[in-house]
Amino acid sequence: MWRRSATLASNAGLLLTGVVSSVVISRLLGPEGRGAYVEWQAWAAAIGIIAAAGLPQVVVLDDWNPTRHRLGDLVPPLAVTALCGGVLTVVAGVWLLGAEMSLVGMVLVTWATQAGAVATGEAQRGGRMTGEFNLVRMLPQVAALAAITALALVGNRSAAHWLSAIAGAQAVVLVMSLIWVTRPLRVRPSSRSSLRRTFAASARLGPGNWVTLVQYRADLLIVALMFPPVQVGYYAVGVAAQTAVAAAGQTGGQYWFARSHAGDPANPPSLRKELVQTAALACAVAVVIAVSAPWWIPGLYGPDFEPALPLVVGLCVLAVVQSLDYLLAHEALLIGAGSRVALYRLPALMLVLIGFSFVYSLDLEPLWVVACSALGYSVSGGVLARVASRRRVADRSHLE
Repeated sequence: MWRRSATLASNAGLLLTGVVSSVVISRLLGPEGRGAYVEWQAWAAAIGIIAAAGLPQVVVLDDWNPTRHRLGDLVPPLAVTALCGGVLTVVAGVWLLGAEMSLVGMVLVTWATQAGAVATGEAQRGGRMTGEFNLVRMLPQVAALAAITALALVGNRSAAHWLSAIAGAQAVVLVMSLIWVTRPLRVRPSSRSSLRRTFAASARLGPGNWVTLVQYRADLLIVALMFPPVQVGYYAVGVAAQTAVAAAGQTGGQYWFARSHAGDPANPPSLRKELVQTAALACAVAVVIAVSAPWWIPGLYGPDFEPALPLVVGLCVLAVVQSLDYLLAHEALLIGAGSRVALYRLPALMLVLIGFSFVYSLDLEPLWVVACSALGYSVSGGVLARVASRRRVADRSHLE
């Protein structure tokens, strides 16, 4: 229980620093500048996850190493993901966004995303949900706040400069964190064996990670492509509220995932109970944020951001459904169905893409993008719940 509390406290700290960053950036750059920043940052982060394939999950789940990995075990796959991510980011920045002036910042975001995912996974390895795990998650936010403070003091108002400075500070901190969490211990696994299996397992888990990314990030990416920067800026306020709800709701999924090798297989913890706890916590936070939105939006972000109110309410509801889906996706990984997550998510993904095409063709408001995403999470969550239920019944029958 204390580990769950520590993770929840860490999520609260991440939420607080994220809100401060979001408010300061929005205040100083305005809706249009904030929208441009979010557009570039969202696409670069998504590309970083795509290029990382299933490496972050492999770092946590592999059972061929008896202890943490050495840095040498992770440098080759990280170098490949960094190269692929950098190239894809430049192509997307020029071709999709026409944002040549922000390419440096976008590449830094891509690399910071990859280093952060792997460093967090290594710290999470073996069920360590306190100490290193929470520190690795907090340090990038502290670095971002330091960069934001410096930019605010010098009076810089360029979204491209803000992106580069913040992402650069985070990348440096995350590389240092990765070096720290991979420091050698007494047991030294074979680099050769680990390297081969790491690439193979990463490729196997990659498709599920990509489909999950599309479902989790597609709404923001679509909004960034379809709507002007001002609307993207409003949507970013809703995403900040969504992140607050998810910070609470996804705690259960993070804790669940870290216990992959713990517990008695003959008496597994109750997934239904965990789902109820996740829903209750996420709903409580969502109601508080949505009801108080008419006061905190103009108070924190300024009156220019008041049109974001409907998006805040919609994205709070979306975050509740997303939190349940997040927990169920981690359960699929734990029961050995990680390579089939992409298949389980395909029906939901098709519905989401069809919905987005209608939003585009009918020139609908961004709130309809939120509705499409909620439908997708509901469908994929239902499929994943069914898979988990069948697997647990089969496991109990086998033990009997």
